[in-house]
Amino acid sequence: MNITEVKIFKLDDSGATKALASITINNEFVVGGMKVLDGKNGLWVAMPNRKNKQDEYKDICFPITREAREQIIKAVLDKFGVQDSVQDTSRNIIKPPSREIHDNKEVEFDVKEEMLPF
Repeated sequence: MNITEVKIFKLDDSGATKALASITINNEFVVGGMKVLDGKNGLWVAMPNRKNKQDEYKDICFPITREAREQIIKAVLDKFGVQDSVQDTSRNIIKPPSREIHDNKEVEFDVKEEMLPF
């Protein structure tokens, strides 16, 4: 998959939604309706979703592989200007960061495979 464009539309800082985002894949397909949200564990990317009759949010489109999800999240957060922990909203499981920036140095973390939901 080749993400050829990322658009970020930053919003007012007063709410949890910090930005709306869209990506273009291979200059042929646009996925809009993504959000950059600020949660209790930091910034994360929500895939396009819709609320069902049980008042639960369900993704309407999402990456199938971990690699595709990581590529999308990285592209959106890089364009937004941050590198922080993210949440997998399709299963409501917090995904720990594999790296963080501390004192301008990248620090690697050991993320166990069984911790990942995909």
